[in-house]
Amino acid sequence: PSFFLSFFLLLLPHHSILTHAQETCQSSTIDIVLCLDGSGSMGSHYPEVQTFANLFVDKFTLSPTDTQIAVLRFESSVTDGTNGFSSTKSTINAAINVPLPGGTTNTHKCIDQGKALFASSGRAGAAQLLVILTDGRPSNQNAAASSADSAIAAGIVLLGVGANVGSYGRDSVLAMTSNQCKGQNTVGCSDGLKNPPQCVTPCDDHYVDATTFADLPNIIDAVVDVACVDPGCQYTMGPWSECDAQDPP
Repeated sequence: PSFFLSFFLLLLPHHSILTHAQETCQSSTIDIVLCLDGSGSMGSHYPEVQTFANLFVDKFTLSPTDTQIAVLRFESSVTDGTNGFSSTKSTINAAINVPLPGGTTNTHKCIDQGKALFASSGRAGAAQLLVILTDGRPSNQNAAASSADSAIAAGIVLLGVGANVGSYGRDSVLAMTSNQCKGQNTVGCSDGLKNPPQCVTPCDDHYVDATTFADLPNIIDAVVDVACVDPGCQYTMGPWSECDAQDPP
């Protein structure tokens, strides 16, 4: 019986037998900016946000030729905890694990600073990903949406992670992400993507929601699935999608 069980498992798709701990990103050459909401509304739940951010970092291979990460914490102002991009795990963890500063939610400032970092010290040919981890609506929604549009136009992919945002905050965070449906073209390629059916990722997929802060660990694999991309899978006029490696844009 053990022989037949082993044979059956070998026939299963690889992803169906992976454990939680094995869900890691094998893509290389990714520059990631982590925008962590450090506003006062995070309160006592901030340690859960920090735990999630550290788990996210653990999913990537950190090195000067693989993934490098910059940690920006935003509230009334923005703090660059890693002093630019870093591939040193201890430096990244230390930047994540600082106490909650408190303040307002100036998300647009973090997006703008992240965009500037990519322009000044991002690696040529690297995929560019900015991850916003927040608990709700920015203090200035119009400025945040404008900054997000500007970053996307510059070739940066924006991924939003919401924690306890509720129905009101969800749309606000979604408005700062790549690959939005925007009420149209919900079947096949979304606005900005091309060559159907290769662009198989549904629109609005660059926002991942945790109902409560305690649920953040449960969405880590869903976040990594979106964040882990091949550098060649980026579209000239829009965000990247999970695409066929043999059908580049």
